[in-house]
Amino acid sequence: MRRLEEREIVQVVGVTDPLKLGYERMAMLHLSVEGDVHAVADAIGALEGVIYLVIGAGSYDLLVEVIAVNADALLELINGRIRTIPGVSRCETFSYYNIHTHRFTWGTR
Repeated sequence: MRRLEEREIVQVVGVTDPLKLGYERMAMLHLSVEGDVHAVADAIGALEGVIYLVIGAGSYDLLVEVIAVNADALLELINGRIRTIPGVSRCETFSYYNIHTHRFTWGTR
């Protein structure tokens, strides 16, 4: 196990449920970017409340999962912080009702 960790093949972490920790709002954002996608991803990834960020190919440049304690905090994160980052040209928000499937066993065969 130690060798796998040293080679960064395995990372042992605890998985939490944001809803049970008091985060009432979760959303997936689909972002279009003008300019350097890595610079925009770095800026967004540094924000508190951003829990997952993927640089993608296709209709959107970035897929960003966010959490917030309530609707006002979610709006502030998206409208006040993410949309104001230079290079963010479009943001489409998909709010979650709940988590249906949260699986971490995909690496086993």
